[in-house]
Amino acid sequence: MKKYLLFLLAFMPMLVFNSCSSDNNDDESKRNVLLGTKWQAEDRLYESFWGGGKTYAVLDFNSDTTCELYDTQNGNVVYDCGKYNYSISGNTVTFKNLKDGDISTYVINGRTMDKKTGRNIYSTLTSFIKQ
Repeated sequence: MKKYLLFLLAFMPMLVFNSCSSDNNDDESKRNVLLGTKWQAEDRLYESFWGGGKTYAVLDFNSDTTCELYDTQNGNVVYDCGKYNYSISGNTVTFKNLKDGDISTYVINGRTMDKKTGRNIYSTLTSFIKQ
């Protein structure tokens, strides 16, 4: 009887640890990796039409399903480019423009997000870099 009790006491911490760590892994796999992040691309089109210096288009993922796109110069927002619904499947992000319904997909590869299909999310932006 003592052998069984010692056996249970010895392996109980391993059972608890394994069950907790698998729950954490499940939570991480369901976590939205874009939420709270910002991605940017140089917006040469805005620079060429309106001037004012180097301009960056910023994708701001501010909720689980929507993001905003805006242009900045010297850290200040200078143009609101629109809002988008987005969904993630693996490393592919699908965007739908809330104003005109245009759909485009981008592929995340590390710290870059490159256009895959559809129209560009805005003007000539084919690649974003995570800030």
